Amino acid sequence: MVREVRGRGGRGGVSFEVRVDSLPLDLQERFRALSEISENRLRTDDPARIEREWWYGIIQPALAHPRHSRERGEAVRDIAERKHMRPDGRWVEITERTIQRKLAAYEKGNGLGGLTRRKRVDAGQAKVLLSAEWDRAVPFDPETKARLVQKVHQNLRNLWGNGAAFSVVQRLASEDLADWTRAAGFDPGAEQLKHICRLPENLIRQFSQYRRVHEFRTDRKTFEDNRPRIKRTIAGIAPMQIVFGDVHHMDVEVRRPDGTTATPKAVAWMDVGTGRVRFDIFLMDKGEMIKNVHLIQSFIAMSKDPYWGVPSTLYIDNGSEYLWADFVADALALTRLGGRVEYLDRKSPIQRARPYNAPAKSIEGFFGVFERTVLSAMPGYIGGNRMRKRTANVGRSVAPFPGTFEDFCERAQGLLQYYNTQPQHGELKGHSPLEMFRRAADAGWERITVDENALVMAFSTRATRKVRQGCIEVEGITYTDDVLAVVNGETVQVVIPKYQEWNVIPVLSKDGRYLGTAKPQRIFGFDDTSGAREAARLEKVAKRSVHVLSKEVETIDLTDRIIASGAKFDPGPIPPTGAIIGASDQAAFMGREVKETSEERGARKITEAQRAHLKRLQQLGLDKKGVV
Repeated sequence: MVREVRGRGGRGGVSFEVRVDSLPLDLQERFRALSEISENRLRTDDPARIEREWWYGIIQPALAHPRHSRERGEAVRDIAERKHMRPDGRWVEITERTIQRKLAAYEKGNGLGGLTRRKRVDAGQAKVLLSAEWDRAVPFDPETKARLVQKVHQNLRNLWGNGAAFSVVQRLASEDLADWTRAAGFDPGAEQLKHICRLPENLIRQFSQYRRVHEFRTDRKTFEDNRPRIKRTIAGIAPMQIVFGDVHHMDVEVRRPDGTTATPKAVAWMDVGTGRVRFDIFLMDKGEMIKNVHLIQSFIAMSKDPYWGVPSTLYIDNGSEYLWADFVADALALTRLGGRVEYLDRKSPIQRARPYNAPAKSIEGFFGVFERTVLSAMPGYIGGNRMRKRTANVGRSVAPFPGTFEDFCERAQGLLQYYNTQPQHGELKGHSPLEMFRRAADAGWERITVDENALVMAFSTRATRKVRQGCIEVEGITYTDDVLAVVNGETVQVVIPKYQEWNVIPVLSKDGRYLGTAKPQRIFGFDDTSGAREAARLEKVAKRSVHVLSKEVETIDLTDRIIASGAKFDPGPIPPTGAIIGASDQAAFMGREVKETSEERGARKITEAQRAHLKRLQQLGLDKKGVV
């Protein structure tokens, strides 16, 4: 329904108005929402829209008649006499009074917006600043209240974020609010102020998420265990393509040879593609921890194992607890063995887990499952809590494993074999790790191995040494060999084991040529005659080496060669004299006295006497003969 209106706007002052209730329902809702004809906003959520449409359908027969007419009254009674199905499927009866209220709300200008409860203008805003008691009691202006509210909120963040418990947060934050309220100019008394400023639990717990800051700073493991993570799949990963490595402390008391007890340490490796696990067990002395030499021994054992081999990618821990750093650098040397080891398809075969990221390594899950389901059956198992060890009898000490360390290793390997043959769910989909390995082997997978000698040389370093008297010194030990006599006084390269002990030290020339191996120098007693024989032999070796070298040396006059070389250079032209710096009479006399010999001095004195005589004759007017 449209009507013409004359006034301001429009062409020639003529504009048109459309009756809202004659529009389709969706346009009516859009108009009511945009026109803001009341202080409340129209609810646009689906339940409210459905509710409005339902009520409009109910009262529409009555809207067709004028207000206060007999026809509308009959229509209202007819609506009230019938049952109506609500949008949720329930049948309801509606009283005449309810229908009349809906008609009045619709016709008062609210239209469809009057058929349902309207959304509050302050929806989503806090109704209470801090607490109902505090809001009513304090006589502050809005700006002061807002400032105090902001301080309270920041205080709650600080308390939660620094690890305070709920009771501590509530007490301290309430006390601080009382102090700030009193400082702002309101003090009804200590007891009353304490009651007014007590913060409610719901407000305090609104900031409890800031406790995660304290958890992150002080309990990183708990934080990492609970943070969101991604899921990975092993689909398409071949055996030994990725291998996890880690050290695990086995929770079983085992006797050492001296009778003391300790918990063995396992250097474990997990093949990600198949789920297989292998480990080597070490029983350390008191106060000793796993060292890099143990890790290397286990790595070499895995490389030599016919069912394992060399991994393509090694994924290891990043913590200093496991002492992996040097081992990682040495493992990288496997790629530089003269190009003979070609198994890497990425820049680095070593991947390190980020700190506090244990769930990223599948081997961490293996330790828990192995301890809980298999190793716990081992006699001497004490559990992971050292402060609460399991005991066979209350009040007695822990009963250790009844056997030697070798017996324990044998039984532990048997339990590991059980684990590798146990079907697993998840990525293995009901297959055991051994079945996964067999399927890959049947599909043509081939292991990669490396010569043990190459591995031994990989875990070593090179250094330079000066050969003195046919000897070199390495790690405080003097080594010697006949080959060193040939290069005596020169610098050579030596290959030094980084984690093991060798009986000999390989020696190379400056350019990397292998010369031989040097052995620790033997020390003789003063009365040991074999020492004299060894000294004589070394003298012969030194002379023989020089004799061999002398055959390739021709005798030359080195002095003549040197003089001839100097004579090749032209001294160049003599430059002209620009000035002469003279000396004083005294300086000249002293210089002459210093340089003259006795003969020169006598001749000079005779000459000076003759010159003085002639000068005297000239003064008298006589010639040399004394004649006028």
